This record gives sequence, C-alpha cells and structure tokens, in this order.
Amino acid sequence: MAMVGFLSGVLVMHGANIFYYCYDHDAPTGGQKHSYEHVNILNKNGFNAYALHTAPSFRLRWFENHTRTICMRDFRQVYNQETDYIVLPEDLGTRIGEFPGKKVIFNKNLYHGFQALGDITPSLYSYHDPSVVAIFTISDHNRRHLVYAFPSKILIRVHLGIDGQVFSYRPLTSKIRQIVSVVKAQPAVRTLYHMLSARSLAGLNKFREFTWITLDGKTEAEVAELLSQSLMCVFLSVEEGLGRIPLEALSCGCITMGYGCGPLLEVLPSATQFPHGELCDLARYMERVMDAFPTGSIRLRRLLNMVVISRCPILWSGKKGASSMHGIRCCVCKFIRQPAGRLGI
Repeated sequence: MAMVGFLSGVLVMHGANIFYYCYDHDAPTGGQKHSYEHVNILNKNGFNAYALHTAPSFRLRWFENHTRTICMRDFRQVYNQETDYIVLPEDLGTRIGEFPGKKVIFNKNLYHGFQALGDITPSLYSYHDPSVVAIFTISDHNRRHLVYAFPSKILIRVHLGIDGQVFSYRPLTSKIRQIVSVVKAQPAVRTLYHMLSARSLAGLNKFREFTWITLDGKTEAEVAELLSQSLMCVFLSVEEGLGRIPLEALSCGCITMGYGCGPLLEVLPSATQFPHGELCDLARYMERVMDAFPTGSIRLRRLLNMVVISRCPILWSGKKGASSMHGIRCCVCKFIRQPAGRLGI
C-alpha cells in the first residue's frame, strides 16, 4: 500500500485525467453504474476522473450519486492526448478506434463486446490497436476468454462493490412470500413460472401463496427494497459479464438461484446452481423452499446447505466500493505511467 500511495502522489502531480465514457440514457444497467463507481473511487484516491457524457449536464439518476461528470464539449477543451486516458465500454465495438489518445477497454460483458463487432471480420480489432493500453474485465470467466482471444494484451480483473447500506441484509425470518426475477432470459423465466403455476392449480405446491415480481425499469432504491423483502431471486440469464443482481440479492439475504455455468459459477452458492436448461430441478428446489417457509426455518437453513455470501467475489460491507478500491488504484498506477503499447505488470 505504501508503494501505491507513492505512485498515486506522482500521478496526481502529473495531472493525468481519466475519462470513463458513459451513454446518455437513464435505463438501469449495471455496466453504467460500474463506470460511475470507478470514477468515485479514483477521485477519492487523488486521481482526476470523470464520467464522460455527450450531452451537457447529463448524469445517471436511477441511483443516488454525486459522481463527477463532464460533457463532450467540455471534454474537448480539457483533454490532453499526451497524458490523459479514456476508458471505453466494450459494446462500442469498432467505434473504439475513433476515440483519440490512450485508451482502456472496460469489458463488462464478453458477449456484448463481441456481438458489437457484427459478422464481418475487421481489418484491425480495437483490442489490437496500439493505443489500447489495457483491458478491464469483471470476472474470471470473461478474463479467460479475452486472454485467449487477445493474448498479447494486458487484461486486468476488477471487482464489483455492493453497497451494504443500500442492499442491506434481512434474515429469512423477516422475508415475505415473494419471488423476484430479472427481465432477461424471458423464455426460461416464463417456462419456470407457468410450470410452478400449473402445479399450484393442481394442488401440488404452494406457489399460489407467493407473489412474483419482475425487476424491470426500477430504480436502485426500488430494487433494493424488493430484494430485501423477497425470499427468492431467480436469475436465469447466462450471457453475463458477472451479474450484479445476484450479488445484490445475496447481500439482501435472498435465496438466489440460477444456472451453474459461465460467470455465475463465480457468484451463486453451489447449493443454488442448477444445470443449464434443467428447469425441473430448479422448480423442485423452489417448491421445497416454499414448503419450508416460514415455520421450518431450521429445515430451510439445512436445505440451503449453508449458502454463505463469502463465496461472492466482493467485500460485503457498508463501505461502498471498498473491495474495489485497492485493485483499481493498482490498475491505474500500472497503466497510466507507461507508454502506449504492451505494459509490464
């Protein structure tokens, strides 16, 4: 940490600015929030960082923040191509090369990044551009795939931080008969829902006693309240960078379940991972939870097989972004002092 502090002081004296490019829409997306979190952490540690939006005065408002923002007009006035860095989202695809100066690609979702490239092989992948000095990614799963595709580039795994004061833990005994899911993977979610509903109408489970809510277009505060109330969270999307909602659900004490594959292996407890596509196994598990709640709390804990939040790759505390801070500081210190091109770690 002493070396990190020394490098931080040197970089502040050099006055390098770091701009995180963000889109001008206020739809709740974890990737946009992650960029804001990086900017906050960097500024708290002595760097000059900004969330870069196109429109003047634009900022994300679906979650509470006081993040330093800058519009494209003002960016052009202060940007120094020799010293400054632009951090760009992966889904800009081939447009990444249109931005000037030294760049970092923040790959928050492996699938979105490659999907943005389309079906035509580019003459030069943005990741190979010499002006791209590093790649950030948010899961070991994503990192493995990006290292395989671009072995000559520096890839740095960064971690999500969940604010334990917003997504506060509530014990199972204080939960209500409520299930939440995300709007992603709707065919699988609807199939699961109607399987459980059909069995309930036949008197085979207690599903009719539960409310099912989809987390779509809600603010962070609304999501936090629903997760805090709910007994179960169903997350069936697999084309993820990591999956912020499952982490937030676990922080709130939800029994969180989904497919045991890809990056979700890094998030979900082993007791609530199910083979991809095997919705019968998932439905049976949910029915056992419904049967055990609320009177069978001891049975419910045994059923969960000690689902513990320590499996999650973040620090569970009330300090926002605490686990991410050291890693981001080290990452910035590594790439910002080097010339464009391959870096030594």
